[in-house]
Amino acid sequence: MPFSIHYMEGCRFVLIKLFGAIDDKSLSDIITSHAKKTQGIPDMKELIDCRDVTNLDELTVHGVRNTANHLGNKPEWLLALLINDNPMLQGMAEGYRVSTVEQRKDVKVFTELKEAISWIAQDKDELSSINTFINEGAESLKL
Repeated sequence: MPFSIHYMEGCRFVLIKLFGAIDDKSLSDIITSHAKKTQGIPDMKELIDCRDVTNLDELTVHGVRNTANHLGNKPEWLLALLINDNPMLQGMAEGYRVSTVEQRKDVKVFTELKEAISWIAQDKDELSSINTFINEGAESLKL
């Protein structure tokens, strides 16, 4: 599964982009790797962009819940899941959200980038910084 992870300097924000086919192992690998790199960082804000996911044939509800349940407790972290209109992806995103309820401050599912960023940013300055970060990398990030 192709993916990219972009950490924003000076702000506790990360953008994870998922492309193509997702299966249980690849989802677990990318999320677990990211969790290890950011362990101990408080107040992290994450945006996982799944709009370019094209194949979910090998992704199971068990795999999604298992990945969510093994990430550890992150009570101060916010997570925005950005998805397309694929009903299966919507169901998997909702399953991931429900599975993380007790581990995170909040998780929401969005279909619009602007709404996801507005929700995750805590104030106007942070909103501006995140928008700039995403817009500067828009071409390479396929946003």
